[in-house]
Amino acid sequence: MIADTLKNRMVQSVTEPRAVARWLFDLRLDDGVLLMAFALVLVLNGLLTAFFNTLLPLNPVVAPLAANPFIYVGGLGAILVAVAVALTWSGRVLGGVANFRELATVLIWLQFLRLLAQTLVLFSALIMPMIASLLSLLASVAGIWIVLNFLAEAHNFPSLAKAAFALLLGMTAVALGLGVVISLLGITTTGTMSHV
Repeated sequence: MIADTLKNRMVQSVTEPRAVARWLFDLRLDDGVLLMAFALVLVLNGLLTAFFNTLLPLNPVVAPLAANPFIYVGGLGAILVAVAVALTWSGRVLGGVANFRELATVLIWLQFLRLLAQTLVLFSALIMPMIASLLSLLASVAGIWIVLNFLAEAHNFPSLAKAAFALLLGMTAVALGLGVVISLLGITTTGTMSHV
């Protein structure tokens, strides 16, 4: 029963994303459940990346991080929290009403969807790289569509255009913050420390 519900919600995330966002908000998950879901999605991300790092060459920036699951999981967790904060802020700047808990909830769900899509793409890359490229493109387009609708529903925006602006504003803030952190840590484009 639960499996069927989740499967239906995954499909609905593409066909009716705003309805799925409302369903997620109506669950009113408490802090403990949210933290467990957050930890689970981080661990699964780390395991998947580490597994495929042994099979396929990864982006040179990601590869050194993926070699150390603890650093990768910690970094991903920090980025997801930063994104949730930034999208809460950017939406409110534009008159939105979402809070951090709502943005965190939809971002965790998005990460589960991303894990499924990434698994499908990576396994396809081992068998038929051409199909993997097409699946990756479709997953990226679907991901943007879902994010915009989730953001619009969370902030009660009437249009996706406003959600797109909030997304652009929020991700710019995250990128600038990440750039400052990377600069302070002295990490180069090869993933190594520049002072060492």
